[in-house]
Amino acid sequence: MSDEKKDIKKEEKKDKTIQIKQSELERLVSRLDRLEYAANKARTAHFDKRNREAQGKLVNLTTYEGKAVVGWRMLEDLVEKDPRTMVWNEIQTIELTFEDGDVSTVPYATFVRRYKKIEGEVISEIKIDDKTIFKIKTEDGREFEIDITFIN
Repeated sequence: MSDEKKDIKKEEKKDKTIQIKQSELERLVSRLDRLEYAANKARTAHFDKRNREAQGKLVNLTTYEGKAVVGWRMLEDLVEKDPRTMVWNEIQTIELTFEDGDVSTVPYATFVRRYKKIEGEVISEIKIDDKTIFKIKTEDGREFEIDITFIN
């Protein structure tokens, strides 16, 4: 794109200044306050949803000990009730695959207590056979390619 076209687009985006009498502005603001107070909240939300600017799809990524988790699998999943003591016994182990390729094995209960979610925006979506892979960019600028199974 040429520099002239970029300059024209920048000029179009600038806010225009208008002059209005203060009494007219106060009347409009008062009327707007009245309408917002009396508005049906569901209809207002519906209007906002239909008329908002298009934004990228937002997703949540799982992090564990500061690293983004790009995959996991359950290695051991034994949950049973002891018939004599009536106490539940759980032996669950999960294998986590991190963004840097590291693999860690942790007890599932520990993982569930310590994981955190970070928000990211989907940049692109790739479909390979029956798998969907998202390329995601987080607020801190990191980018990941993650199977849809491991999102949210």
